[in-house]
Amino acid sequence: MPLLADVRVTGRENFPDKGPLLVVGNHTAAMEVVLMTVYAPWTIEFMGSIDIPHEKLMVGIINAYGFIPVFRGNAMPSSMKAGVEVLKQNGILGIFPEGGIWEPSIRRAQSGVAWLSYHAQAPILPIGFGSMQGAIKKMFAFERPTLKMNVGGVIPPIQAQPPHKSRKQHFQDEANRIMDVVWELIPEEDRREQTIKDEQFELRIKVENQLGKPVPVPRELEMQHGQAFSKFTHRKTLINNFIQNMNMPEVTPLTHLVDQPGIDEIIDATNAILKHLAHENPYYFTYRYGQREGRAMEAGIRELYNLALWAKENSLRLKVTPIRHFEEIATGREVVLDRPEEFVKW
Repeated sequence: MPLLADVRVTGRENFPDKGPLLVVGNHTAAMEVVLMTVYAPWTIEFMGSIDIPHEKLMVGIINAYGFIPVFRGNAMPSSMKAGVEVLKQNGILGIFPEGGIWEPSIRRAQSGVAWLSYHAQAPILPIGFGSMQGAIKKMFAFERPTLKMNVGGVIPPIQAQPPHKSRKQHFQDEANRIMDVVWELIPEEDRREQTIKDEQFELRIKVENQLGKPVPVPRELEMQHGQAFSKFTHRKTLINNFIQNMNMPEVTPLTHLVDQPGIDEIIDATNAILKHLAHENPYYFTYRYGQREGRAMEAGIRELYNLALWAKENSLRLKVTPIRHFEEIATGREVVLDRPEEFVKW
């Protein structure tokens, strides 16, 4: 690591001598796991996702090291029990409470971190990471990026909920409190929620006949969830999961709808996602965005699929343009995008 990167670790004195211990951190890219593994003074057992396949670049390393599998969005008692067993044997368990890296701003912590601490009565060690995005790419290019790892003070084990609060709400509140401590350890320049504001989405639909004249969309086929569909297309990592991790190249046209892919391409792309949600992972959107927004994204995909089928049956042209609006906080500049920004994961 010192050869490939300038790693700056602060708070080493906060590492306890032994477990049980939950080590938690923020998660914006792949390097947090690497730094946590390399610079911690003990072996860490990790809990990791299996709801989507891992990238080919990392599969060998992940399989060699091993982890406790978690299917995100679906309760897995065996996974949680395995995590508690590690802690009850005075082991060290690594977990990232945000649960993924699909959203460019801070997210609510998943309550499992508090549940694990409570049931094993294990303290929590918070770590804030900085400058992680694009780090692996820079390291392989011998650019030696600066990576930051700030270790905080140990948080006592989570205790039982007070009488006036439900257990579910108590664990969620405690998980949020843990994430707030992690947030304070993240270098200020890496605090993602401060980069943009007033983010909004819209979807522009235009249907034409072969002569280029506008054709009205039947009322029953008008898209009711266009904003949610537009947000999905502008979260590049969500689509890349389908294309790269799940080997579904037919989804690619949704990354450049502004270039007006053919109707058959739109039908194939949306149909492939709908089949995956129906048969493989119905929690893909709802885990990441909650029931309301997650269902809206799925509904938007289905609406576009039905609209494209109708357009094909009537030999019509379909133009779909997802728009993202936001303001850059640093400059005050209003930004309008019609294609997703690249998300640098590695």
